[in-house]
Amino acid sequence: MHKKILVLVLVLGFSLIVVPSFPKEFGDISEKHWAREFVQKVVESGILSGYSDGTFRGNKTITRYEIAKIISNLLEIMGESGDVTLEDLQVDLKAIKTELQTLRAGRAGGAPLRGTFLMRGRLGGILTTGSRTPRTDFRLTTGFTQKGSEGAEIAFGLDTMDVGYNNALATNLFQDLLDARATLSMNMGWENPANIEIYFGPGPTLHTEPAGLTVDSGKYYMRPRTGLSVRTQMAGVDLTGKYSVVAGSRTTGIVTGHHFQFTSGLDVSNWINRDGTVLSASIDFVRAGGTNDLGGRVGVKTPLLPRLEAAGILGVAALDGSGLHGGLDLVADDILGTGTIFGLQIHRVASSYIPIPLVAVEFDFAGFDYFDRARANGTWDIGFRMTHPISEILALEILWNTRRDGDFRYSGASASNAFRGSLTYSVAAQTQLVGSYEQFGTAAGPSDDLLSMALQYHF
Repeated sequence: MHKKILVLVLVLGFSLIVVPSFPKEFGDISEKHWAREFVQKVVESGILSGYSDGTFRGNKTITRYEIAKIISNLLEIMGESGDVTLEDLQVDLKAIKTELQTLRAGRAGGAPLRGTFLMRGRLGGILTTGSRTPRTDFRLTTGFTQKGSEGAEIAFGLDTMDVGYNNALATNLFQDLLDARATLSMNMGWENPANIEIYFGPGPTLHTEPAGLTVDSGKYYMRPRTGLSVRTQMAGVDLTGKYSVVAGSRTTGIVTGHHFQFTSGLDVSNWINRDGTVLSASIDFVRAGGTNDLGGRVGVKTPLLPRLEAAGILGVAALDGSGLHGGLDLVADDILGTGTIFGLQIHRVASSYIPIPLVAVEFDFAGFDYFDRARANGTWDIGFRMTHPISEILALEILWNTRRDGDFRYSGASASNAFRGSLTYSVAAQTQLVGSYEQFGTAAGPSDDLLSMALQYHF
């Protein structure tokens, strides 16, 4: 049984590399590496091997030839056992799935709890004139999902957000920290079932920066808004209707701002002979404080190269040029064969894309940059992101963003520069030590920076 389970896991994974000739010890796998024991087992079984230079290269991208070698080794082992049938494999697959679900739940029949807990210490004024007062904070994000029958599902989430900053207290536990989602699939006589989702949450929430710091100012916590959505597919077109609450009284619960959105998406890969190409269009109607706003967006997402994907968007809030938003996002996923991922965002938001009377409720209509800051009217927004695995247990991330006025000058209330470099060290399975340096400055004021060290645990 154990041998068959090992075979099944390897068939499902294909995450390791195989070439002839290997040593008993690999120079790039330390004694404390979380996968060391697993690698030794599969190497001793003869299924996997390393490279002739004494390395295993666990982060290297696998090729079709290496997959063929893995399958060949597995078939030989299965042939040697003599008693492994297709029915056996199907039974074992179901058993493995059940075991995994039970492990995630923590107990049989329970709902799996997942989340992240982060503790960090921060010191400012490293390369700037900002305050050097040491600070500590924490953040807990957690939740669980319980699946029911016929596509039914309910999920609850918790995000401490600002509670962990200098012992700040949430004004309302249920409105600030908790969110919930209920999902139901219903047959309404259409071509396909309708997926209905009901949300409860505070929506994107602006971070309140402690006195003396500006590095995190303007950042938002990404939280769901209270609302309802219905999604289905007709004639190959994905259709979604959504209603969200964008303004209201926190004490009485009276809703004063409404957002109605209708979205369609169509995969046109077969039409243009380019796999993964999707066209989308949406119409938005907002009513808040006696003011109405009608706008729309069109977008396209397509691969330019096998590992380079582009997404373009054009938003229209007014027929003249002052009501437009154009954006281009590029993602290069391991295009160099080193595991490095590059991202580039270029967005231009015209001066009246978000109506001034509705800025408070439509602040996120132009999207967010890599630092989770909402884009603003009358700006150019350019961002760059790179993640690179230095080794099995060490990774580098670099984020950079610049915001300029409509004439691409570093001036005006919205102009800013932001940079963050971080190193993540895997201390153990699901536990990382993260060191980072971040700097943020605006055209209207001096720059501020922070050096931080954080311990992050995923569960």
